[in-house]
Amino acid sequence: MEWAALPACGASGGIVILWDSNKFKCTEKVLGSFSVTVKLNSSEEGSFWLTSVYGLNKLLWRKDFLLELQDLYGLTFPRWCVGGDFNVIRRVFEKMGDSRLTLNMRCFDKFIRESGLLDPPLRNVAFTWSNMQAVPICKRLDRFLFSFEWDSFFFQNFQEALPRWTSDHSPICLETNSLKWGPTPFRFENMWLLHPEFKEMFSDWWQECTVEGWEGHKFMRKLKFVKSKLKDWNKVAFGDLRERKKLILSDLGRIDLIKQEGNLNPDLVSERTLRRGELEDLLLKEEVQWRQKSRVKWIKEGGLQF
Repeated sequence: MEWAALPACGASGGIVILWDSNKFKCTEKVLGSFSVTVKLNSSEEGSFWLTSVYGLNKLLWRKDFLLELQDLYGLTFPRWCVGGDFNVIRRVFEKMGDSRLTLNMRCFDKFIRESGLLDPPLRNVAFTWSNMQAVPICKRLDRFLFSFEWDSFFFQNFQEALPRWTSDHSPICLETNSLKWGPTPFRFENMWLLHPEFKEMFSDWWQECTVEGWEGHKFMRKLKFVKSKLKDWNKVAFGDLRERKKLILSDLGRIDLIKQEGNLNPDLVSERTLRRGELEDLLLKEEVQWRQKSRVKWIKEGGLQF
């Protein structure tokens, strides 16, 4: 894994682009005042440019931000995708409630049209930012823009907002070609150790299996027996983390959509708090799982070099 980053300024900004160094080779990096841009090459996709932006919410910097975007367009032509928090809306309907066409909106729209960039709508919600108040103000400040050449190569481009649980912005995801993975072999998951009853159950399963024969044979049979128990127990106690996370995020997204419509009630507020707690617990388990995976990869690829 490699990355290019622009540090945050206090509590604002901070940009990072990460890529799989086994699949992509970065040939150019450009760090701007409001953006990070990389040119990636691979044997399958060829070369393309990615830019992540953060537009400061200050009128004094708005002109410089658009000038930087225009310079990047000239550099990255023809296969370019730019996304992030632009901190400006393009159309009046991208803000919930009363809105008027401002100079910043006109300039942003002009840049998109003159650059020939595609600006597909979010397929699941109308807004990506909320002031998180009882009387909400919602706007679409985050988006992906990409060139026609990008769209022709990475066909089936869809962008959607993911549920938020800490930030006032919804994460946005641009989907191109999805990959399907086959079944994975059995392995001990460190996250099982977080379960308060795991050690006791493991001991019970080990004692439950009685096998005759020499010690090596009995040991292997016990392992096979406990492996079967672990698989069944994991489905009940943990389930599929990815599917559980998807379900919780779906519920949070549904509540967020109701909030954007101005119909949030105390019951939904309580449900959102409950689901966020469940999500934090799930994310802890997921973090343990990813740490284990990264440690295995480090040992295989670089941890045993002398």
